[in-house]
Amino acid sequence: MGINLPFFAKKKAAEPEKEALPNSFICIIFTDAGVRTAFWNIEAGEVVVQKTSSLIAFENDDDGVIATDKALELLGPDSEQTEDVVFGFDPHWVDDNGLIKEKKPFVKKVAESLHLEPVGFVIVTDALTQDLISRDKNISQILVYIQDKALSLILLKKGDITQQISVGRSEEVVGDIVEGLARFTLDKSDENKAYLPAKMVLASLVLGNQDLQDVRTKIIGYNWTEDHPFIQAPLVEQYTSNQVLKAVVEQGGAAIAEERGLLPEKNIGGESIKRELEKANPGDFGFESVETDLTGDNFSAVEKEEKPVVTSFGVPITNVNLPEEKSHKISLSKSAKEENELDERNSIVEAKKQTFMSRLFAKYQKSPHKNVIFGGIVGGVLASIGLLVGGLIFSYKVEVTVQLAEKVITKDVEITVDPYAATSNVEKLILRGELQTAEFSGTKVADVTGVKLVGEKAKGTITILNKTISPKTFFAGTSFTNGGQQFTLDEDATVASASVTESGTSEVKDYGQLDVKVTAAKIGAEGNLVEETNLSVENFDTGTYSATVKETFTGGSSREVKVVSAEDAAGLLKDLKTELFNKAKEDFGNKSGNGIYFVLTGKQVVVSTDYGGKIGEEADQLALELTMKFDAVKYLSEDMRPLIESLLKEEVPTGYSLVDDEPGIVSAPKEEATGSAKIVLAASVSTKALPDFDVNNVISTLQGLPLEAISGKLSDRTEIESASYQVKPSLARALVSKVPNDKQRIIIIVKERK
Repeated sequence: MGINLPFFAKKKAAEPEKEALPNSFICIIFTDAGVRTAFWNIEAGEVVVQKTSSLIAFENDDDGVIATDKALELLGPDSEQTEDVVFGFDPHWVDDNGLIKEKKPFVKKVAESLHLEPVGFVIVTDALTQDLISRDKNISQILVYIQDKALSLILLKKGDITQQISVGRSEEVVGDIVEGLARFTLDKSDENKAYLPAKMVLASLVLGNQDLQDVRTKIIGYNWTEDHPFIQAPLVEQYTSNQVLKAVVEQGGAAIAEERGLLPEKNIGGESIKRELEKANPGDFGFESVETDLTGDNFSAVEKEEKPVVTSFGVPITNVNLPEEKSHKISLSKSAKEENELDERNSIVEAKKQTFMSRLFAKYQKSPHKNVIFGGIVGGVLASIGLLVGGLIFSYKVEVTVQLAEKVITKDVEITVDPYAATSNVEKLILRGELQTAEFSGTKVADVTGVKLVGEKAKGTITILNKTISPKTFFAGTSFTNGGQQFTLDEDATVASASVTESGTSEVKDYGQLDVKVTAAKIGAEGNLVEETNLSVENFDTGTYSATVKETFTGGSSREVKVVSAEDAAGLLKDLKTELFNKAKEDFGNKSGNGIYFVLTGKQVVVSTDYGGKIGEEADQLALELTMKFDAVKYLSEDMRPLIESLLKEEVPTGYSLVDDEPGIVSAPKEEATGSAKIVLAASVSTKALPDFDVNNVISTLQGLPLEAISGKLSDRTEIESASYQVKPSLARALVSKVPNDKQRIIIIVKERK
């Protein structure tokens, strides 16, 4: 089953071939967490990184090929015609024979699927160590390379890799580092080899910059001088993932480029360095055929040397391959005249010196007592040196600076501020306060949301029919209906009775009739009834009374308009109350400071409201002018301090005393009781405590102690966090090795924290 490669591979196959960037290469770095790529070339004798990708994660081999394809796509179109690839691997991807057997099929699949030509590989930790050494040939440092599931620790001393180990990675990286350092073998009989370098560098391809910084912070906060072979806490630096990628490209890429003659030969220590690399083939890089019967295998088998060595690009990257450190000359700008004058003055001074020394030497040569003179000079010099050395040895002092182990004492409490309390009560945590009242006014306008139907009622003339033999009077307001429409009589009206006329054997009945005016009960065009529409008269049977529209009604109309609703008024009041509360809170907050604090209570009163419209009135907006009164409690920090100190004294451990600094107080109202002037502060209070420090006891401990043991001896004391020393005068440092026995020559300085 084929792998769908939508990015780099397809572009290489589909697009017409364009000219590749001269002397260009691709770097692909694999870790257990994913793959990163870089595109680089050689310009003016330097390795130049053109573009890099982010880390693309993958779970299996097929995903890995696709992820690599995507990472290569991120390098841009200039990289698409470049086939030469340099691989980078985490340390556990290789062994003494090169790439481990389990990884060969995957790397082979990547190269073949993406049409790449492998020219070499580099181990990430090799590149990092060489990058460090290239900066300082005599570097002493601990390199910690953090991988997805492991940590590699490499010990560099004076530019040489003395030890390197690997440990598993857990959630606590500091603990993993401690475990790894414990496995280093140190020569405790040799003082120079009994301690680890006080410098550590972190590097990772799998951690983001912030995650790496978090690990660095934890390492800095760890006490390395206690139970660990460090003279002082190590300085911790870091390589970000981009810096790691750059180091792999620059160190590994330089080796390949130099072998191909793309970089000039470097001269270090007066000797020209030449890399003896055979023509690159997969075997040189640890890529051997996975199966000997695979046809078309780009990675041919390689005969193993008697003692295989892990290499990068076919050769180890060692110190001799490092570029010579560049020296920078600083010239001072002077005019030609100034330089000539300076040279002339120097020549005159030098000539005078030579003349004086020549005359002095001539007199010495002619003197019959020149041997005595010479002996006297030598003796005088030796005597002076002896006096100086003796004076230094018997008068030097040791100045020891200590940092005491400070403790931060914290406590969370609830303090009630009562404006009606005469005094504060420490036991009940009641703080005396003072009530302050202020009025705040504001105006707010909001769009209305109410809707109302307005318009005119339909009017017209109807004919009432009286079908009874008695006259009928209908009073104003009598109801006439047709379906859902209702109309009322405008004025009282009396309709004559029906009349009967006999005609032979039959009779004719003429109904009593009367035209009257009516008006619709509701507004709207629906009331415009058409001519001859029948109407019912109240609840009367149509056989007794009925009515008919004489002419089509007119005047009925309706439309929707915006009006002020009760919800509009209530919402506007609520919002303006909130604004005035925040305004009062800000105003009282601005008054707080310099030991005076104001906190709003829950007591607030509406003084006046003035709406710009009434409920039900037609309007587009509603305005409100509001005045409110707010109460706040004022309290002083000087009243709170005795209460806080009393609380914190209970938390101070034995052997410690509170410092005189102002306690730190972070507080906020816990609750706002409406109608109550009291407030409850949820406060977090803190201060510092220093250990009781016996200077005379420390001096007695140091008397006659070797100088190198001072820091270790003092760091064992619980009251001391760190210590350092100086020999004074500094010239005596080369002549003495112990602390004086004279107490007067031991000076203890307690360093104050900033």
